[in-house]
Amino acid sequence: MIERVAVIKHGAMLTELRSVLGGESNSEAVMFDSVIPYVRDLIDGFGDRKVLFIGRSDRDESGRIGEHIALSVNTDMSEGTPLPIKIIKRRAADRRIKRALRDFDPQLILSFGFYNDQELFHRFALENGAVYVPVIAAPWIEPRGAIRRYLWKKGTEALTDPRNKAIFVRGEYLRDHMAEEFDIPLEKIHVYWPQYPKAFYSSPTPDPFDSDRFNLLYVGRFSGEKGVKLLPDVLRYVLQKLPKTKLSLVGAGPLEGWLRDALSAIGPEGEAWEVLGFVPPRSIARYFAHCDVLIVPSFVEGFGKVVYEGMLCGAPIVASNVHNIPRLVRDGVDGRLVEPGDSTAFAEAVLDIARMPDFKRRIRSVERTVPEGKLSLGELLKRFIEDIERDGIDHVKKN
Repeated sequence: MIERVAVIKHGAMLTELRSVLGGESNSEAVMFDSVIPYVRDLIDGFGDRKVLFIGRSDRDESGRIGEHIALSVNTDMSEGTPLPIKIIKRRAADRRIKRALRDFDPQLILSFGFYNDQELFHRFALENGAVYVPVIAAPWIEPRGAIRRYLWKKGTEALTDPRNKAIFVRGEYLRDHMAEEFDIPLEKIHVYWPQYPKAFYSSPTPDPFDSDRFNLLYVGRFSGEKGVKLLPDVLRYVLQKLPKTKLSLVGAGPLEGWLRDALSAIGPEGEAWEVLGFVPPRSIARYFAHCDVLIVPSFVEGFGKVVYEGMLCGAPIVASNVHNIPRLVRDGVDGRLVEPGDSTAFAEAVLDIARMPDFKRRIRSVERTVPEGKLSLGELLKRFIEDIERDGIDHVKKN
């Protein structure tokens, strides 16, 4: 029987665990899918088992809530950190994580993250007789820098080890991508979908926008792979046809300075554009619900979380025709799909939606936001644990 499970991912684990189990008010509305927490869904999937949550974060923190232990290990490093310091800090963090795993002695390890996050936990599982399951939410991106390339290589070796019993991935695109990229048998790759409480999309008030404007919304990281460098050209083009357009940007990232400078060439902040910064999870749905168009110009998307959240709230979508997005958005029905990198095509797609006053917003009103026939992470986890307990996998340590 599986009684002890370790979960490793990015995030402030104790904060997330308290939000779910610590009795905080309105936690159902707060704890929806945000940067892969899934804590509520995981807790439901684990049942009464003891769980050690380990997070890679920008601070050190630890604590216990009931049978569950949370540990956050500081792995924050700026771009300017010298290479020797990065190596020392990474090794120190890894040693602390391994000590915690040895003390807890898990039988099952779920490792959330990109490919370069996997090797340490794969090796620990093999050496200590635990079942190792990587949980992947984004596709292969060739990393920069010697350390990341090394970790990436070791991580892909961990993913492709034929001894692995399963890989969990978010969305069907990643399943097909990993099977093709790494020749992993499809039967080993299990798909889950993010799950949201009804409170997320059913109470999207008040309206945060100026009703006299045509409100174009971007939500996400200000970085090159998210396509934010297209946004100034898109806004400039749309303004020629719709002078009352306003672009609101929710998020932050390394290109924020560049983005502000480029948008300032169009006009002062507050008129045709505005950077809103970070918006708490409990508030983001009202931006989706009240915008006129949600624009997602990404070059890389694993699942398309922002697209899916926007669709749940009824936002018309203009998004890149890449990776999992076309499996979410029906072109001409839920919005428009555009080839990535084409700012003129994005602007024309925005204008197409602006010309359709009868465009119907499809707000889901059902309790279950995971589509029929799909599994949430909690449901997938329950089935997997039941299977390995029933089959009596030889290398699962006995109690």
